[in-house]
Amino acid sequence: MSSKLSGKKQQVVDSDQAQVTVMERSASRIFTSYKANFFRQIPSTVVGDKHVTGIRGMVIFEDGRLIIIDSKNRCLKIFSPPWYDFVLRHSFNDEPRGVTVSGKDEVAITFPDKREVRRFIINTENKVSTQKTFEVREKPFSISHSKETFAIEMGEGKDGCVIITDMDGNLKNLISGIRRNFGQFTGNTIRLAHNHKTSTVFIVDLVNECVNSVNYEGNIKWTIKVNSPRDLDLREDVLFVASKSDNSVVQMRTDDGHITQLLTTKDDINQPRFICHQPQAKKLAVEVGGNVVNMYQCSKK
Repeated sequence: MSSKLSGKKQQVVDSDQAQVTVMERSASRIFTSYKANFFRQIPSTVVGDKHVTGIRGMVIFEDGRLIIIDSKNRCLKIFSPPWYDFVLRHSFNDEPRGVTVSGKDEVAITFPDKREVRRFIINTENKVSTQKTFEVREKPFSISHSKETFAIEMGEGKDGCVIITDMDGNLKNLISGIRRNFGQFTGNTIRLAHNHKTSTVFIVDLVNECVNSVNYEGNIKWTIKVNSPRDLDLREDVLFVASKSDNSVVQMRTDDGHITQLLTTKDDINQPRFICHQPQAKKLAVEVGGNVVNMYQCSKK
């Protein structure tokens, strides 16, 4: 079934669990919510590393500090503004994976091999202390925070699912991955963000090259094709999505997936992977080829 609307073509495709809407939009419908300008290039591999950095996620605090999760060196790294000099490494005994900001000076990090989510306070003097640890049933990978809840990618294969928990890890919702078309649960092929107010999880499906909007019942509200998507970040009603093969970062409207370009090769974007945005600091960080993070000044137009 298909229909044509002014400025866009819409195709509806049957799935086992929901009607999936795939939309392609013409340039005449493009909107722009944010602007971004290159600020600084930050090497992610620093003195003291035993291995080349393996970034698994990044976040920015309100004060502008950049926190990078390095799985190969089993640590988090802190880079401080204004010039984003490397200031501290906090090492772990276990391999860290996903990360999200869970408070003003707090991050939550997943540790798949231990089946744990650990919350850490990083004070203004960059002292790292454990706030709380909670266990989950299967290995946790990607993680998101919204309104005192976490969305966590958990498990692999037929055991894969997305769970919604409170800040202590108590289960609120479970979205099963069985017979769903919103992603393949391998531990490496899903990135997610969620909006608890609207009971929506946004999922980057690296295998099928798309972004899905999924409600807490597991029904897909829309699916938007993106070439080799690698990560996303959510700010209010806008998703920032990194497209590796297109060498671009796009903005995507959360209610219908409407897309416009934000950054391209003209802005020094080269095979982007992980991405994070902080509205108070007005910064956007993008991991690009060569173990480098590009920092951009980014604010609403």
